[in-house]
Formats: sequence, C-alpha cells, structure tokens
Amino acid sequence: MHRDIGRRTAREEWRKILRAGNWHNVIRTMASRDHLVELSERLPERELPAAERFLEFLCADPVSRALALAPDDDEPESAFERQAVALARGEFERGERGTPIGQLKEELDL
Repeated sequence: MHRDIGRRTAREEWRKILRAGNWHNVIRTMASRDHLVELSERLPERELPAAERFLEFLCADPVSRALALAPDDDEPESAFERQAVALARGEFERGERGTPIGQLKEELDL
C-alpha cells in the first residue's frame, strides 16, 4: 500500500530516482527546502510528531546521533554495579549532596 504522490506512488518516485544516471543531482534537487515544506504540508496531522522527531534527529550533533543509534547495553549488571547504584540511590533519597565537579576533576587530574 503506497501513498499517492500526485499521479505516482512513492515506489514509482523511488524507482525514478534509482534509474537516474546522476543520482546526486536528483537527490539534491528533491531535497530542497521548498520540497521539504511541500511534503510537510501534505503530511497527515497524525504523522507530524514522527516527522518532527526525525528532522530533529537529522539536525542533532554527531555525538547525540551516535548515542541515539547505539545499541542498548545488554551486559548483565555485576554485583559491584548493583551495590554502587543502591548506594547512590540511597544518598539521593536522603538528600545527600554528590561529589562537586571540582573535587572530581582534582581527583582525576583533569
């Protein structure tokens, strides 16, 4: 099931792009700001949040993008890590202050 783009379907549009001899010019032409505005105006209201998130992702700095694409940590938590997390949560719940950044930098010779 394909959404109509004028008289052509999305699949036909992509076939046209793939068949074009000079790919980069076709992509560059299609990706003009005016074309993006036109596409956004044709989006159904329910699709706008997804389009917004995707554009924000594309505009993100490289580190944020890499973090967003990184796989989940699937290693099991060690006993040491569980103990450290429990200790930190307890300190937080009791309202204890953490270690000041200046002290951490000094301890780590930064």
